[in-house]
Amino acid sequence: MRALHRAFSNPATTLEESEPAAQSAAARCELVVQEQEAYLLPNLPVTTFREEVTLSPELRVIWTPGHTPGSACVWLDRAGGILFSGRHLLPTPQGELMPLKTAKTFHWFRQLRSVQALIDRFSPVNLAHCCPGASVGFLRGALSVDRAYERLTTLNLAAAKLDPVALQSPSLSETPDQ
Repeated sequence: MRALHRAFSNPATTLEESEPAAQSAAARCELVVQEQEAYLLPNLPVTTFREEVTLSPELRVIWTPGHTPGSACVWLDRAGGILFSGRHLLPTPQGELMPLKTAKTFHWFRQLRSVQALIDRFSPVNLAHCCPGASVGFLRGALSVDRAYERLTTLNLAAAKLDPVALQSPSLSETPDQ
């Protein structure tokens, strides 16, 4: 992370130093993390946020705790709305979206509340696609899970509180990270 920050923060390391846009973008490089994850980047200048941060009129970072304490999703207001979910929401072999409880899941109930908060926040009009950060082999070459909002609303989050396996299909235990 330090090397990336240095590379993008130093105008001398841009590909074309003569391009003003490249220089200004490099000068603006900023590490933005949810406040609970800032300790992971010691000795680096970070900008923290609590619930949400707007990076531009069409780009927001939303705190979605559960998978980790500072998990966050990035929402882009293009192509009907794209949610970059990291490991918060993963594709299933059937092309659906779901949260996945593993031994490394920080707090399952918070993760389910975060999924519900995404459902409450968005609609079919502003959440068309989800780009997960793992198990992308299940996308079978697609760039995203389409009809993301519709797929989220089919999840039975109440049943998942009682039995996390209720959300999973038997073949999901083998999740390819291609």
